Amino acid sequence: MTILKNAVPILLGFALFFPGFLYGMQEEKEIDAESYWYNVGLERLQIVSETDTYLIVEVQAKHGRVLSKVRKDAVARLDFKAKAFKHVVRELIAWFNIDASEFSLSRLQTLTGERFVYPSAWNRWHEANADYFAWSERQGQFVVDEEAKKAKTPTELYRKTHPFAQPF
Repeated sequence: MTILKNAVPILLGFALFFPGFLYGMQEEKEIDAESYWYNVGLERLQIVSETDTYLIVEVQAKHGRVLSKVRKDAVARLDFKAKAFKHVVRELIAWFNIDASEFSLSRLQTLTGERFVYPSAWNRWHEANADYFAWSERQGQFVVDEEAKKAKTPTELYRKTHPFAQPF
């Protein structure tokens, strides 16, 4: 018992200098599917393993890597993916004002297929189309839902009564 009492402070002290040391002992934090896709969009997530129900992932957070889990059935829902990626696009546009503009431009072009170079053009495009973003699994990027835009109804509402032809 004395050995264990003496070992705990040593292990905790070691873990302060080497945060990954206790990584294998860490309990996974459950995240929702929207958080999962948000972190995928910002390239801050890596799948570590999986169970029948969960994906076990590592998220690069401000304070270090966080071991998390997310339900596979929720990740499969495209509405969560689309909602999260809308936030990603908005955040990447904001990143033009900091030192991440090169990364931001590259990710925006990949996620949308658009080739704007200047932040002002991205802002105009985002303001005109944000309500009409739809994630296309087939294209692997956001597209502007021209049908919903023409109807002047946000895609999320419009597609409840006018579903996309599959596969989209």
